[in-house]
Amino acid sequence: SRIVRWRLQTTDPEYCTQEEALAVAKKLALLMLNSQNGGGITPALERYYAENGQEIIPTTCPLCKRIIDVADFNRNATVDLDAIQMGHLIPLSRHLNSHNASNVFWIHRRCNYIKGEQTLKESLSSLIDIIRNHVI
Repeated sequence: SRIVRWRLQTTDPEYCTQEEALAVAKKLALLMLNSQNGGGITPALERYYAENGQEIIPTTCPLCKRIIDVADFNRNATVDLDAIQMGHLIPLSRHLNSHNASNVFWIHRRCNYIKGEQTLKESLSSLIDIIRNHVI
């Protein structure tokens, strides 16, 4: 179920302005187009993002670093751990107004579970500690 974030209380961690929500949608659409087999970025879109100071980066999962394929967006997110979800660099629980274009990305469901309410750096550090504890 989708929520209209700009209608929430401004103190709600999920809140953002309508402009921010549109910027998030534009960024996520760009990342989807830029995913493997996603159709690619048109020259007009390239110019638009360059003019607005936004970098076009390959669409990879920020945690596992696997390339995201456009077909991954069609996976059943209720049962498939390789399904794609929206994630936040800074968890929404940590900072108000953090649902914005600079804070969102696509991430595998499995990786988002692992990341939880941590930043990517904290998640990687936790994983390193876990692996270290298992090295014999």
